[in-house]
Amino acid sequence: MNKVTEMFLQYLRHNQEVVKHQKVSLIAKYQKCNEVNENVSAAVNDKPDTPLQEEKSKKVYVRDMKNKYEIKRKHIYDWIAHFKPTHFLTIQFPVNMRSPELDVSRNHLRRFMARFEQHLVGSRWTGRHVRFYAFAEKGQHDGYNYHFHILLHCVRYSDELIEKALDSACLDLSLSPKTYYIEKVKDNEVIYYCLKDIKTFDKTDWYDRIIPSNILFNIKW
Repeated sequence: MNKVTEMFLQYLRHNQEVVKHQKVSLIAKYQKCNEVNENVSAAVNDKPDTPLQEEKSKKVYVRDMKNKYEIKRKHIYDWIAHFKPTHFLTIQFPVNMRSPELDVSRNHLRRFMARFEQHLVGSRWTGRHVRFYAFAEKGQHDGYNYHFHILLHCVRYSDELIEKALDSACLDLSLSPKTYYIEKVKDNEVIYYCLKDIKTFDKTDWYDRIIPSNILFNIKW
């Protein structure tokens, strides 16, 4: 074997060793990266949910009590919650009775609720009527006309009697039973729902649109 051939073979073997070494290095580096990624992935998966994820899963709205708006709303909430509402009633009058004028809508509400009280409590209902707070809210999809959410304190009467009195009030005023919707209050979160459209820093707004039954009927509680 001549020297040229021998040198060429040595050069070839050297290159093969270099290539082999590079392959081993690359494989080692790849395995190490996989271990790191697996550890990171495990750490992420084992990590508890962030507060945002927890709140989202629980569907709980945490109010910022450092916010002046929320503090004022909480004061109104406490005022209503002290009343201990038992039933949540919504009244949406038919199209021909709806109005963007609060006084007009309140008159319709007064007539309806007076009929309801007469059928539930009796003809002398003003002395022992069912107390409530009505919340006037403007609908955005019907020309900004008013409808009402009402929180009743009604512990003396069964759900059946309450619904029967509501149906009778509808019949007296030639209204569809679909005019109202009622359900039991499960928790006081419904109070915040009633307050959602109230401008808490505008006393004129919430004095006018939060209507206690004694003010509506001009009677004493």
